[in-house]
Amino acid sequence: MIRLQNELFEISQYLLLTEYHQLWFAMKSNLSAIPTLLPKVYFDSAGSKQDYSQFMHLNYDYVSNINTIVKALVQFGLIAELERVNLDKLAVDTILKLLEQRTTEEFNYRLIQRIPLISITPKLLLGWCAYGYLKSVEYTLDSTDIPLFVRNQHAICRASEFGHLEVVKRLLRDPRVDPTVNSNYSVVYACKNGHDKVVKHLLQYPNVDPSDGENYAIVFASENGHLETVKLLLADSRVDSSTQRNKPLRFASKNGHLEIVELLLQSPNVDPSAENNNAIHRALEHDHLEIVDVLLKDTRVIDSLDVTSLITAAASKGHYSLIQKLVPFKPDFSASNYAIQLACEHGHLEIAKLLIEQCNSDPAENDNYPLIYASMNGHFHVVEYLFTKNTDPSADQNAAIRYAAKNGHLNIVQLLLNDKRVNPADKDNYAIQLAAQYGHIEIVKLLLPFVDPSANNNEALIKAKENGHDEIVELLISDGRVDSQAVGRPRKNIAWTMSVNS
Repeated sequence: MIRLQNELFEISQYLLLTEYHQLWFAMKSNLSAIPTLLPKVYFDSAGSKQDYSQFMHLNYDYVSNINTIVKALVQFGLIAELERVNLDKLAVDTILKLLEQRTTEEFNYRLIQRIPLISITPKLLLGWCAYGYLKSVEYTLDSTDIPLFVRNQHAICRASEFGHLEVVKRLLRDPRVDPTVNSNYSVVYACKNGHDKVVKHLLQYPNVDPSDGENYAIVFASENGHLETVKLLLADSRVDSSTQRNKPLRFASKNGHLEIVELLLQSPNVDPSAENNNAIHRALEHDHLEIVDVLLKDTRVIDSLDVTSLITAAASKGHYSLIQKLVPFKPDFSASNYAIQLACEHGHLEIAKLLIEQCNSDPAENDNYPLIYASMNGHFHVVEYLFTKNTDPSADQNAAIRYAAKNGHLNIVQLLLNDKRVNPADKDNYAIQLAAQYGHIEIVKLLLPFVDPSANNNEALIKAKENGHDEIVELLISDGRVDSQAVGRPRKNIAWTMSVNS
């Protein structure tokens, strides 16, 4: 029960005030109750707005409540109720802020009819053009003469960029609209986003130039894979398909747009070998092998291509069939043998065989790093094959077995130990210390007969303990060469790192 300060209120006023308090409470705690309570509070049976100024002594902020109600009506889509509310300036401002948000086209259209036309700003119009709200745009253009076409004609730019053809058409019927503003932004960004119908409509205007701004229209369309847009642009004699050092072809190749690549290659001024054959390298980098095949059929590419460099990139990615196609072009690995290293590092056995047996690539060059990296990454069959090709598994102070031990590749450690050239005790017995540090107990067991587990001040035991490998700790302590008291004892001043190559 609400305590009334004035006992002379009639019962009807009292009931109305009660509902007013209910509404106020709803605004503070439960917004969903507002649609139910609002008609009881603000309108009488005839639909006329009531005067509640007599309740101001109850310390309720009338303007703030109107604002809250407006927000609630918009939130719940109660436009019919909103049309019955007498809005003050602050409420209009609230609606203007709400109009800046994306709702629905019909909802937006009904909202703008509740505010003075003078309140409509260029920012609002730009938003409606971007959202494609045709009715709101038409209402604004038909109902007001205020200069909305400031801000460098962004209205037509927005409508074109977002592909709203009907809005574009309506704007272009207004003599104030210039579709060529901002370096033909409208057609350029319609091309960028693949809005073919908008592009086609804009190109009907002779002054719209799709080559403006360094031909970025065809660059964007090619990059983003908009085939129909590219066709429209190529049909325009002003467009240069080789612009910016053949960017359209290079970007289409990079992004895998095969049909656009094929289309651009039909243009006599397009050079697929531009920028040191950038197109084919970018296509390979992103695994677009069909495009690589298309480009390889062009004599301009073949005549200028660094085949060795392309094979090296293909070897890293495991593209065996492509390398097969490139082998007849006689790659020269005398200056760089990186291809075989990458093939072995990534476990591409068949490519390694192809490079060694058909391209005379020497796997023992660069200090046997093909074998070392294959061991590091656990590629057993590659290591096994390289053993038959005059490689030295003890190269770089037995780096292969250190890498294999560190990374837990038991079968490779066993394979390496079978070769008498391999010394797992090299570099102060780092192999077992690394295996202990990283918890590879089976490798520790395998290495123990060949190494000194107490080397480097019992570092194997210390590292196993520090990293919580208790089984390895027990295993090492059971070896009579290891000092079990080393754990917890202050270390001597030694420079120690667990780098396999330090």
